[in-house]
Amino acid sequence: MAELCAKNKDEDLQEILQWISPLDPLKINEDLKSKRFKDTGMWFLKSSKFEAWRNGKSSDEGLIRF
Repeated sequence: MAELCAKNKDEDLQEILQWISPLDPLKINEDLKSKRFKDTGMWFLKSSKFEAWRNGKSSDEGLIRF
């Protein structure tokens, strides 16, 4: 019985979330990814500053901010 209640609650939650935001983030991401130019951003990933930061050899903690 508890399993059935949990399943119904999960289904209700999914319906509510779909109603609030019918967007599909995975589809949006795939659409944007398909429109991206090849090697976009590689200049940054290949830079010596990024390499040093990634390898822990840089004290520049502000290099990447999210």
